[in-house]
Amino acid sequence: MKLDANYYNERFLKEGDMSIPERIESLLSFNPMRAKWENQLEIALNVWRNNNQKFIDNPDLFFEELPEAVNCKLSEIHIDQTLQRYVYWGMEINILQGFESIKVQPIRVYKNKNGKIICWDGQHTVIVLYLIITKILGLRPSDVNIPVVIAKGHQRADMRRASMGVNGDEVNIFNDFDRFEQYVYGVRQDGITIETWLIAEQKQQYLEQNGLFLSDDRMFSNDIPGALTRSNEIMNLNYDPIITKYFAQWCFCLNGSNRRFYGIEVALMYRFFDLCERSEMDVSLQYIQSVANACKGVLGDDFHGDQFWAKAKLSLENYYRTSPATMYDPWYNNQDGSINANATRRSDSREINYLVQCLEHHGLKVPVVQREWIVKKEDSF
Repeated sequence: MKLDANYYNERFLKEGDMSIPERIESLLSFNPMRAKWENQLEIALNVWRNNNQKFIDNPDLFFEELPEAVNCKLSEIHIDQTLQRYVYWGMEINILQGFESIKVQPIRVYKNKNGKIICWDGQHTVIVLYLIITKILGLRPSDVNIPVVIAKGHQRADMRRASMGVNGDEVNIFNDFDRFEQYVYGVRQDGITIETWLIAEQKQQYLEQNGLFLSDDRMFSNDIPGALTRSNEIMNLNYDPIITKYFAQWCFCLNGSNRRFYGIEVALMYRFFDLCERSEMDVSLQYIQSVANACKGVLGDDFHGDQFWAKAKLSLENYYRTSPATMYDPWYNNQDGSINANATRRSDSREINYLVQCLEHHGLKVPVVQREWIVKKEDSF
């Protein structure tokens, strides 16, 4: 199985219903650190064994201490992968190792139009219960009852909105990655037409078209080629969706999206293409290719944010050393010939300033920006 951008993006096209063991297998299959988490889970289960001998001696006591609610066979509960977010395996470990039966809450479920019982909230809990019941107590899911609360409704879209509403401050709240994922699932699987959700799905299309996928630390996929590990810009509604298209095309033109994209380069290129769009420039694929070719000059065959800023900082230092306005100013120039570090602090405007002037040296049209210093061609990339 090859873990690449296509593999991670294909999950948005699959139907969601799966059994609990299928969901566990699906989650682990996405994880390059699978062996580590399987080992950690086994350790956590052993901690549970040591802390809860009374339940092992008397499994009936385990079920007696679960909260009272409508009972449902564990085997009848299904998890919709398009409705539930990617599991925090660290949370599963913490629940097992610090298990207290009084903390267990009923699983929130609903019956879909086919009468199947679907978990819409409580995925972490139901997976822990499944692991304890099958791996420690040695019972069959079809022989045990689990407390559930059945929501009055049959539409997955309603459950999705409810799920995002109840995940508040006292639990692992939805982060930008979770929200983006739910927006895309909601549009593709449930036909939701909320504008912000449609925008996210459109951005997902741009990622897919250019070999990218939005990644998250807990998926351990940040080093997979094509991983976009920064969600700030893609979730920023101040950026028109077309900016994500330009950025994704830049990534592909730069290096075939053959590595992760993060940090300075994401923030910088979003700002640059946003300036281009606001300046009503013609940002064609040919133009983006030319920008990417120019940006390769930072490393010779690729772009790197830290190296980009190192070149920009050197250009700024050379300016301070030679400009009549600053070359004799002691605030800029230290006695040892170095430049005051406070005078060359990195900023958004300085990054854009340097990028725009470097692209000009490559003969490219650029948006108008206020220039803090003049970048000499020998200091460009």
